Amino acid sequence: MTWTDTTAPEHTGTDRNAQANPSRNRQVIDIGTGFPTSPSPWEVAWDIAPDTRVIGVDNDATVLAHARAHAHRATTVDGDLRDPAAIVARLDGLVDWSEPVALALVAVLHFLTEDDDPAGCLRVFRAKMAPGSRLVISHIARDGTPADVVESVERMYRDKAAPLVFRTARQILDLFDGFTLEDPGLVPVETWRPDPRFTPDLPTIGAPATPLVQGLGAVGVLETRSRHGEPTAPPSLRRVLRAPPGRGGP
Repeated sequence: MTWTDTTAPEHTGTDRNAQANPSRNRQVIDIGTGFPTSPSPWEVAWDIAPDTRVIGVDNDATVLAHARAHAHRATTVDGDLRDPAAIVARLDGLVDWSEPVALALVAVLHFLTEDDDPAGCLRVFRAKMAPGSRLVISHIARDGTPADVVESVERMYRDKAAPLVFRTARQILDLFDGFTLEDPGLVPVETWRPDPRFTPDLPTIGAPATPLVQGLGAVGVLETRSRHGEPTAPPSLRRVLRAPPGRGGP
C-alpha cells in the first residue's frame, strides 16, 4: 500500500468540501484531475449549481479519455502544470477570466520540484484570475509525517517520471502568495471543514501498513490583482508550524 491509497481520498475530500462552501465560484478549473471518482468534485459543483462550468486539465491521455467518456458535462483539455502559459492559452475561450474562477490543485503540486518553480507556475494563473477567485491546494507535508516515512516515500519516487516532494507548512503557505486564506487556514486535509457527504471513512479502506503521510490543505481568496504580499493565515497555521515531528499536529 502506498501513501496514495491512504491519503488521496482525503485530499479529494478537501476539494469537495471547499466546493460545497456556499461562497463558491461558477467556473472550476481542476488541474491534475485524475480519474473521476464519485461523488467527484465536478458532481459536487453541479449539485450546488448546475450551470457551473467545469474544465479538467491533465497530461495523461488515458485519464483524459476516461474523463471524456464519463463526464460529458465537463470540458477536458491536455495540459502540464509545469507549462502554465500553455494551459492558460488552451483555457482562453473556455474560461471567462473577467469573472472569478476556482482553481483546484489537489494533490498535484508535490509532483513539482523546485526546479519546476511551482510558485512561478501559480503566478501565471494568478495574473489571469479576477478578484474573488479561489485557489484550492492540498499537498503532502513534512510537518506531521515521521522523518523515516518522508525518506522512504521520497526514495520510492526518486526514479519516477514525477518525483514526490515533501514541503513544510511554511513552504505550502508561501504558495498562496497574493491570496487570503479562508478559515480554518492551512490545516490537515481531513479537518478542513469536514462534510459527512464527502469526507471518507478511512476504516472502510483498510488500516495502513505504515503511518499515514500528513497532507495539508487550504483555500485562498484573491481579493485584488495588485496586493500580492504575504498571505494572511488564521491562528491554526501557527499550530501547524509548531507541531512536533511525528503524527502530531493541530
